[in-house]
Amino acid sequence: MRAYLLALVFAAFATASAAQVVFSDMTVFETRNGTISVVGGDLDNYIHFQGELYEDLWGARVWILGAIGRADEAFDWVLIRRENGANGCFPLHTLLRVSADGLAISPEFGHCVAEPMEMNVRAGAVDVIMSHPDASIASERITFDGQTLTTERVTIPLPTTPAGAGADVTRWLGQHPFSIFD
Repeated sequence: MRAYLLALVFAAFATASAAQVVFSDMTVFETRNGTISVVGGDLDNYIHFQGELYEDLWGARVWILGAIGRADEAFDWVLIRRENGANGCFPLHTLLRVSADGLAISPEFGHCVAEPMEMNVRAGAVDVIMSHPDASIASERITFDGQTLTTERVTIPLPTTPAGAGADVTRWLGQHPFSIFD
């Protein structure tokens, strides 16, 4: 009975918390299939799971950002960020499907200054909603099903008529240069 109640609570949590993943920089995370951790020194970090060092998941700094799962599935989804440590280089993100068989690893994704905003689970897949540095793109949905990574961009409609001469141009006189972005 206790296991049944625990499964019910986890099922409610998994479905109700889809948009409630709190992202943070972690080095250890306990999944249903074991502990996933970041190992290494101040630089040169790797992902470690079930006694295996995943050398292809390397970074100068590696962080476990968050995880989510469904009670009716035997795996969890983990989002990691890998930084290469160079100036001006942005971090790359990777999704992991964590099961008793090991890790299914997504291709890298991310853009300069893009950050994860949401992580949502659905049957057999996970979605990560990322910010995007392009002002005409509101967000980018990254979906991983354990094999294939797909992206979908949500664009912001641009004005149909471009600004013309006269008042459209002179309205910026005397304004701070950043006012155009407001």
